[in-house]
Amino acid sequence: DEIGGDARAWQCGAMPPLPALVVLGQLALAAAVGRADVALDELGLMIAARFVALHAGRTPASAPESAPASARDRQRALRAARWIESHSTNPVVLQDAAAEAAWSPCHFLRVFARVFGLTPHQYLIRCRLRDAARLLAEEAMPVTDVALSAGFADLSNFVRSFGQAAGMPPLRFRRLARGERGALRARLALPTPH
Repeated sequence: DEIGGDARAWQCGAMPPLPALVVLGQLALAAAVGRADVALDELGLMIAARFVALHAGRTPASAPESAPASARDRQRALRAARWIESHSTNPVVLQDAAAEAAWSPCHFLRVFARVFGLTPHQYLIRCRLRDAARLLAEEAMPVTDVALSAGFADLSNFVRSFGQAAGMPPLRFRRLARGERGALRARLALPTPH
């Protein structure tokens, strides 16, 4: 109901491979194998909303500009963001975060993105990366333990996400955070003083 569309949209058996759907399909494939920073449930709602809009003849360019979030919406989105932060070391489900804001998942996704400029899943990943950076800088635990403690389900996803965010692998970040000048010189490719 919230995504909208009339009954004909939901009875439509198929649509041609329109660019607006193909691109989201490729993003879904990338997310499914861990190469994209979007949760599959969020992406499913995006695809469904885009499908209905295209069926109704609306394109992103012709869709009405979304109004800024109200103060009440911002407050509810902030409460949900705090909830995501406090639960970031555990699996976080879109429906649970939406319930914290007392919204449906689709409305929550739309308002949260409007308020913060990123999806709830992207926000969750940033919380986990922040926690991992703190652990790498302050603790002596192995990188695998850092990843798991920060809420990442597997090491390869953590290393990829951390490398993209920090511009360096976790171990190099750890050395840099602990003041090892050689790590900074290596990062910047500076000559070693004699």
